[in-house]
Amino acid sequence: MLLNILINRLRVIRFSSGKVTKKKKLAFLSEMANLGYLIDNPEAYNDSVLDNYKSIISTLKKMKGGNVKYVPLFTGFPNDVPDEDSYFVKRIIGILGNCIGLFDEGTKLDNGLIVPDWLFDLKEFGADPITQFQDEDLFKKGIKNQSKRKKDAHTEWVHLKLVEAEEAEKCAIKYLQNILYSKSSIKESLKEDVEELLSIFGVRNINVSKVVFKEIRTYLTKYFWDKKDYESVRKFIGTSTDLLRLFAALTESDVSLFSKIKFPKFNRGQRKFVLSCIDAMPNSVVEDMNTYKGLWLKVGRGLHPGEYIVKYARAFNTFEALRNKKIVTYNSKVESAIESKDIDSLLKLLVKKPGVFARKLHHVLEVADKRSTIVLNRFKSIANRVELKNLLVMESYFETIEESDYRTIINKNGRIRVTPNTKNRVRENVIKKLLGILSEAISKKISLEKELWKDKNIWIDDVLANYTIPLQQRKASDGLISIGRGSRMPLDDSKVLRLFVYWKEKDRRTDLDLSLIKYNEDMEYNGHVSYTNLASVGIVHSGDITSALYGAAEFIDINLQTLKKKNKNTRYIASQIYVYCGDTFANIDCHAGWMIRDKVTKSYKSFDIKTVQNKFDLNGTSRYAIPVIVDLKENEIIFIDLYVGNVEGNRYNRVEGACDDISIISREMVKMNKTRPNMHSLAHYNAIGRSGNIVEDKEHADITIGVSDCDYNVGEIDKILEELI
Repeated sequence: MLLNILINRLRVIRFSSGKVTKKKKLAFLSEMANLGYLIDNPEAYNDSVLDNYKSIISTLKKMKGGNVKYVPLFTGFPNDVPDEDSYFVKRIIGILGNCIGLFDEGTKLDNGLIVPDWLFDLKEFGADPITQFQDEDLFKKGIKNQSKRKKDAHTEWVHLKLVEAEEAEKCAIKYLQNILYSKSSIKESLKEDVEELLSIFGVRNINVSKVVFKEIRTYLTKYFWDKKDYESVRKFIGTSTDLLRLFAALTESDVSLFSKIKFPKFNRGQRKFVLSCIDAMPNSVVEDMNTYKGLWLKVGRGLHPGEYIVKYARAFNTFEALRNKKIVTYNSKVESAIESKDIDSLLKLLVKKPGVFARKLHHVLEVADKRSTIVLNRFKSIANRVELKNLLVMESYFETIEESDYRTIINKNGRIRVTPNTKNRVRENVIKKLLGILSEAISKKISLEKELWKDKNIWIDDVLANYTIPLQQRKASDGLISIGRGSRMPLDDSKVLRLFVYWKEKDRRTDLDLSLIKYNEDMEYNGHVSYTNLASVGIVHSGDITSALYGAAEFIDINLQTLKKKNKNTRYIASQIYVYCGDTFANIDCHAGWMIRDKVTKSYKSFDIKTVQNKFDLNGTSRYAIPVIVDLKENEIIFIDLYVGNVEGNRYNRVEGACDDISIISREMVKMNKTRPNMHSLAHYNAIGRSGNIVEDKEHADITIGVSDCDYNVGEIDKILEELI
C-alpha cells in the first residue's frame, strides 16, 4: 500500500542502497518509457528499485488503465466501421433467423445463437455481432488481435522521481498532513490512503489543532474510536453533529450527512461515553440536535438516556426537550427576521454565525436594499471569521452573478443542477462595495493565517486562470490527472483525440454507452455520435457492446483537424457515458479517459497505454456522467467530471434524449473557470497577502506556482487545499 501511495499520489519510486547494473538500469528505464513514464533523475537509479518491480509495474499500469484488456466490437475500428443501416438490417436477420431456426450452419456462440458465415465474418467482431453480448472465444481472439498490432509513436509522459527511503517516508508523512490539514473536502478515495498511512506512522506527526475541516476530523475521530482511545475522541467532539458524523463513519455511511446514515450498536461503556459528551455540551445543544431531529430521536432510543438520568441529567433533559418541546431554533429566528424585514434583529443574529451570514448575504442585501450600507459594514466586521474558501467562492459569485441566465449548483455527491438566475436583486454599486470588502478580507485572512513570504520572489503562471480551485473534491473521480471541475487543459489539434470507457459487470448484465454531442458556438445541437449513429464527419465510434462479462470497452475517435475543416459550425463536443441498463458506476469496476494519438488505423493498438493523457475511475451513483467537453475553437479539454440525476427512465438512456439538458449544463460548464474561483486568483492573493514580491521571470523566483514543475502545481490538490487555502 505504501508503495502504491508513493507512486500513485506522489509520483515517486522509493529505493535504498544497492549496486548499479547497467543492463538492468537500461531495461528498467526502457520499460518505464514503454508505459509512458519518464524518470526525471535516472542518475539516482540502483538495483534496489527492482526489489518491488512487479508491484511497481502493476501500479503504473493501473494508473493509466493498462491493467485490463480492451477489445472493441469492431476489430477494424476506426477504418472498417460498418454502415449503421446495413448493419442493423443484418442484426435483425440474425435475430429472426435464430428465433425461427433458419440457420443450420454457422458458428455457435456462448449465448446459443448461430452466426452464419454469409451473414457476418466473425473475424471483424470482438463480441457477438447480433446481440452485441460478449463471447469468450471472440474476446480471446480480440485480445490476440490487439497484441499483434503496432504501438503509436506518440507518448503522453508522466514524470516520476526516484527517492531514497528516508526521503520517501518524509514525503508520505507530508502527504498525510496535507490531507488531514486540508481546508476543504477531499476525495473519498483518499480515505484508504489516510488509514494506511496512520497505521504505518501513527498520529505522532499530526497536529490535532490543524485538523479543522469537519469531515476530516471525523476520520480521525473514528481512528481513535476504533483504538478505544475515547479521551482522544473527546478532543474532536465539540457539537452534536460531530457525534452524528462519527456514527456515520463507524457504519460506513455518508459523513457529510447528505444521505441517510446508519447507527452503530453501542455497548454500555460506549453509550455512557456518548451521553457524557452530550452532557458536557452547552445549552444550545438542543437547538443543534433539532437540525437532525429525526436522526437524534432514533439515536436516543439506542442510547437509553433514562438509565443514566442521575449521572447524565443534562443529556437526559436534552432528549426530553427534543421529544416534547417546540424548539425555536437559530435558523427559524433568522428566517422569521428576514420574512418580517426586521433588519436590526436579523443582523444581531447573523454576526453570531459568520458562515450563515456569508451564505445568506445576497438575500439579506436584497431584503435590506435601503440599509445596504449597514449590512455591508456588519459583514465587514466579521468577514475575517468566514472560511477563506467561502470568501473566494463569494467573490467569484458576486463578480459574475449578473452575467448569466442560470445558476449552477454542484452538490456533495458530484451531481449538477442548473436553475434559472434572477438578476438585478442587488444594486450594482452595492455589489461593487461588497467585492472590495471581500478582496480586503481575503488578503487580510491570508496574511494573518499563513506563513509570510516576506522578501521572497513569487512567480505565477498566467495559464492558471484556466484552472479552477479544486474545492469540491468529495465525489471527484480518482484519476491520473486531478484538477478542479471546469478547468481547461491545452489540446494539440494536430492529433486525434480518442475517448475510451471500460467496465466489467458484477452480479447482473450492465451496458454502458459512450456517446458525444456536437454543439455550435451558441450551444445549439449540431449532431451526435452514439450507438445509434456510429460515425460523423471526423468522428467514429468503435461499436456498442451490451454486456461486460469479460470486461468491455468502447472508443470514439475525434479527428480534430478534419472536424474543424469540414464541420466549421461545431465548436463544442460534449462527451457522455450512460448506464443503459444494470448497475450504476459506483457498483461496478469502470473507468474512462482519453488518449492523444498520432496513429489511429486498424494496424495500431486500440488502447495504447503510453498515449493515455488521463484515466479516471467512474464512481457516481447516477446513471449518466459527463466527463469532459472539448472546445475546438480554443483547442482545450474542459474537465467536467459530473453526474446528472439518478435517472431510471429511458429519457437519458441514449444521447438523443439528453441534448437539450446537456446544452444548458454545458453552456454553464464551459465558463466555469470564470464563474468559480480560479488558481491564478488564489496564487495572486497568497503572494500579496503573504508579503511576497511577484516576478515575471520564473528563473528568478524563490517560490513558483504553476501547472507543472513548480513548488505548487495545479494537480497537487492536497497541498493546495492545505497550504494555499
